[in-house]
Amino acid sequence: MGGLFVEPHPSPVREGSMQYRPVSRMLLYLDSMLWGPDPFWYHIENVFLHYLVVLLFYNIVLAAFKDIRTALFSSVLFALHPIAVEPVNSVMAREGIISALFLMVSLSALLHLRGGKARWGILALLAFILSVLSLEHGIVFSVFLAANAFFSRDEPLRGRTSIVIMFLLVTASYFLLRVIFHGNETFFTVLQTDLALSGLYKYFTMIVFPFSLHLGYTLEPLSVFSYSGFITVACLLVLLAATVAPRTPGAIRAASIWILVFFIPFSNSVPYISFPLADRYAYLALPGFCLLGGWGISALIKWKQFFGILLFAAILVVLGATTHRQNIVWKNDFLLWETAVKRSPSNAQAYYHLGKIHDEIHAPVKAISYYKAALRSDPMYAAPHIGLGNLYKSIGEYDLAFNHYTISLILAPQKTWIHLNLGDVSMEKGDWDRAIYSYTRYLKHRPDNSDTHYKIAVAFQSKGDYVSSISHYNEALSSRPRFAKARYDLSRLLLQVDDFQNARHELRLALIIDPNYSEARALLKEIATQ
Repeated sequence: MGGLFVEPHPSPVREGSMQYRPVSRMLLYLDSMLWGPDPFWYHIENVFLHYLVVLLFYNIVLAAFKDIRTALFSSVLFALHPIAVEPVNSVMAREGIISALFLMVSLSALLHLRGGKARWGILALLAFILSVLSLEHGIVFSVFLAANAFFSRDEPLRGRTSIVIMFLLVTASYFLLRVIFHGNETFFTVLQTDLALSGLYKYFTMIVFPFSLHLGYTLEPLSVFSYSGFITVACLLVLLAATVAPRTPGAIRAASIWILVFFIPFSNSVPYISFPLADRYAYLALPGFCLLGGWGISALIKWKQFFGILLFAAILVVLGATTHRQNIVWKNDFLLWETAVKRSPSNAQAYYHLGKIHDEIHAPVKAISYYKAALRSDPMYAAPHIGLGNLYKSIGEYDLAFNHYTISLILAPQKTWIHLNLGDVSMEKGDWDRAIYSYTRYLKHRPDNSDTHYKIAVAFQSKGDYVSSISHYNEALSSRPRFAKARYDLSRLLLQVDDFQNARHELRLALIIDPNYSEARALLKEIATQ
């Protein structure tokens, strides 16, 4: 388990990418020891963690702004919001909940600094570090603290310059460590300029109007002169004005800063690209939006109590119904991706996963149609080509399989195992030279892979190059001495070159490895009778 804090681990959603989230991984490892493979208890734990975050959020708002109605309305909005459905339902997506939990602990500790006791500052820093090590998006919390301290007048964190500096130093240290230990997985990758406005529009709309949430969002360039672009820019300017205006109420300022700051990780700008515009990455931004909404409802009730209560009740009904519907969508993979296609017809990732589902249930015609739909939406998407290659290979369409594997390798050269697929298809076609070439390319990355050496040996044997074949059989057995099949096939090759002594030796070893190997026993008896 200690290795979790030293080495990054592969991303479960972005092949070829690495992540550094040791706290989340450690908690997942502990959960696997407690609950095993049963998803029910993971889900129960995620629900509990989400409502624990909500409870802490309520206490923070109440302590910071001394308004029980704002605290209550804000936390209820947070509790029922559909954005929480993905991190609650997906075990691998709960990193945002864990990170938010530690951020709430850090904020709570900071609010206790009024007593001047150093232990609260230490707890705040420790919780911040744990938040970042759960999900790196929490790193911008230090920016929130700095901006809030700079623009505030009489808010609770005003004057806490020293603790803010310590948070910023922790942030700088984190980036330095990522550069030193994890290299290119640390550098900033900012959302494409022509999609930045579109990303901001999606950020606002998916939280304020969460009625079309799904997996795998796709963005189209958005003009600032379009209606959507104009509204987005207007919202951005309002938030900036609320941040800098001297008479802005504390709750509005804090909410505005939080919303602006947490757009940075949502847009995949810090500290590296993870998974474009997923619901779970909006979870950390949700407290800001909910605080803004809670304050607005509280102000409306003070002005017009009946209309305020009526509006709040209507919002709760809509949010509750939407969250319930979204939970149903998450009941199975097919419904999840089918909903994504309906809500986003150009969603290449959704088409690909639907193709994969139909491939697994042996419905090749539908699988092919979904894979091709994915490629129409995104011709540079390698995964559908791999899916088509696998499917065509399984039904004996080797030329088509070879073509799709070749394209996928061009699009995703880091997926070196595609060379194995190309080699397998070439073997089926009887193209021994091409098979040997593809397998050899893979061996450059995995030189001790016994299965690949074995396949090269079979290709050379089929080609009639017995010397090279024997050499690769020996390489395979050197890496994997208990490879009974390789020993049996090597013995048959040795018989072809009249090396009876070594053939018998390999057969005896194969039977020691697998006493029930009937073909090896029969061949050994046949040799003995000659």
